[in-house]
Amino acid sequence: MRNTLKTALFVASILGVLGSSHAQTLFSLKIGPSWPQGLLSTESASWDAGLDYGMIIDKKVGFGLAADFLWNVRTQDTLNSATNTYFRKTEEKSFMFPIMGFFFIDPVPKLIVHPVARFQIGYNSMIRNVKTDSTDAKSQAVQNTVSPYFYGLIIKVGADALYNIGENSSLFLGMEYQWADTRTNDTDKGFNRFDMSGVGIKAGFRIIM
Repeated sequence: MRNTLKTALFVASILGVLGSSHAQTLFSLKIGPSWPQGLLSTESASWDAGLDYGMIIDKKVGFGLAADFLWNVRTQDTLNSATNTYFRKTEEKSFMFPIMGFFFIDPVPKLIVHPVARFQIGYNSMIRNVKTDSTDAKSQAVQNTVSPYFYGLIIKVGADALYNIGENSSLFLGMEYQWADTRTNDTDKGFNRFDMSGVGIKAGFRIIM
């Protein structure tokens, strides 16, 4: 009974804050390069695009849902000197699909340029496929995974600089760090881990409706 009363008071206080504050719908798109640890061997940056949708209160505190899509595709071709033709020796494709909840604080939204601190946490899923020349023993070792499907917890923290281009719209540029220790399902062959933690740069726009 006491716990129920505490829960009811907490919900009532949240509703009271929302009722006395100016809550609006928030929408933002962003994209930028990212460098996860597990993909540094590809020697090329991954690309990460994201969509945020939620609520913002008094233009200072925001929360909602975020969906990201990260991709990294690397190919390696080898020249056959006898025929002067190329063949595909290695092809690595990694695609990551995290779904997260987000929370941010925008302490001075009325400034033309203002800082924002962000936090995100959610569920991460990833597909990683590696196709190699079957005669290359080293490449075979890279391909030796239990499953191409990975999953795990993902956490992101970041900071943005927003530039107001209108009363309810802004452009932003920021940096973030993600922690994402993905793994495959456990089988009789064991399981694989793949470290997708790393830094990233994002640019995009935000609209308050």
